[in-house]
Amino acid sequence: VNFSASGESSKTITLDPVIDTIFDFGWLDSFGRNTRWQISLSPDVPIDLSIDIGSGSTRLELGDLDLTNLVIDGGSGSTDVSLPASPSAYDVNIDGGSGSFDLEIERGAEIEATLDVGSGSWDVNIGEDVDAELDIDGGSGSIKIDVDGDVGVRVVIRDDGSGSVRVPSSYDLVDDLDDDERDTGIWESDNYDSAAHTVEITFDPGSGSFTLR
Repeated sequence: VNFSASGESSKTITLDPVIDTIFDFGWLDSFGRNTRWQISLSPDVPIDLSIDIGSGSTRLELGDLDLTNLVIDGGSGSTDVSLPASPSAYDVNIDGGSGSFDLEIERGAEIEATLDVGSGSWDVNIGEDVDAELDIDGGSGSIKIDVDGDVGVRVVIRDDGSGSVRVPSSYDLVDDLDDDERDTGIWESDNYDSAAHTVEITFDPGSGSFTLR
C-alpha cells in the first residue's frame, strides 16, 4: 500500500494499492493474494472522506465518524454504507456505478445528498429524526426508499421516465407539474407541514423503478 500524509493542522491522507504487474492491471495483481482492506478512522477528527470502489464488495461503517463531506465513486461490487449523525450537516455525493447499494441514513443525521443510481439496485433506509435533501438521478437500476418514524416527506418527480414510480397512497398530490406526464408531480406526507424533521426527495427517473415506502 502507498501511504502519504501532508499538511499541518489539516492533514491529507492518501491510501493507494501498489500495482506491480507489468501491464499495471489491478485484477491481474489480485490472483493468489489477499487484497482485503480493513481501515479504521478516528471518530475524534473531522473527516472529508473520498472513496473510489473497485469490483470487490465494500462495507463502510461510518456511524461513529465526524464527517464533513463524503464522496463515493462506486464500482461493480456491492456497497453497504451507514451515514452518521455528525455534529453538523454535511454533503454526500455517490456515483453508484453498476454495483448494488445498501444505504442507511442513521437516526439524527442531517445531510444534503446527490445520488446517481447507475445500473445497480439501491435500498435506502432513512432513520428517525433525519433532516435530508436527496437529489436522485435514476438509471437502469431500481431504487427503494424506506422512511422511519414521524419524518415528514416531500417527493418531487420532475420527468417521466420509462421506469415505474410508486409513492404511498396516503401521500397527497399537491402539484401534478405536467398533466401530460403520468408519473410527474409533487407528493407530501400528511405530516409534512407539521413534522419536526423533514426529508425532501427530488427524483429524475431513468428506466429503473422507484418505490417510496
